[in-house]
Amino acid sequence: FLFPRYANAYYFSSSVVDRQFSEILTEEIKQETESALNSRPPNGFSVSKHETTQVFLEKSYPDGVILEVEMDLAGSIAPEDIDETDDPVKESNGPLDARPEFKIRLKKPSGRSVLFHCSFPSKYSEDVSPGSEQKSNLPTFSVDMVEMERLPGYFVYTDLFDDNLYEHTVRLLTDRGIDSDFQRQLQDFATSEEHKLYTSFLEEFKSYCKE
Repeated sequence: FLFPRYANAYYFSSSVVDRQFSEILTEEIKQETESALNSRPPNGFSVSKHETTQVFLEKSYPDGVILEVEMDLAGSIAPEDIDETDDPVKESNGPLDARPEFKIRLKKPSGRSVLFHCSFPSKYSEDVSPGSEQKSNLPTFSVDMVEMERLPGYFVYTDLFDDNLYEHTVRLLTDRGIDSDFQRQLQDFATSEEHKLYTSFLEEFKSYCKE
């Protein structure tokens, strides 16, 4: 007959923990809201679809070509990007940069399309040569895989390409204005959207604790 007493004691203890954690989350939400960004999609792009963590962007060109960007923001802030030696004051200036893997689809008027699987450079590779972005307007993200969508299920890693083939693959994108400005704007937009998701996550966690 002692079990109900222990059950009540556990319930009470759990409620105290929930309340304390709810207070912590309230403060965390306040801080995150104060540091929120409000970035727009890259120039010329519009959001065609937004499904929780997945974001789809689209841009049309005068020759009928459509460029689509798809990215999933879940897990887009890598733990290795958080340097424990960083100055805490710097971290409070804004959200950490999101670096989601993303896909770029070039679709011709006929419907034939090519799909590029891309990834942003890591924080530390960007820090290796500061100021290099002023020397070239070329993007620094990697094209990791390429698919021809009329060959479903088949893809090729670009590591298998020689330098000339990889360079011309990237030129298909830069010819459409996919340059360093696009990359910066896409990452800013991804960071802004990921931060909204993180704030929603904290608010949902708080609601759970308050029940």
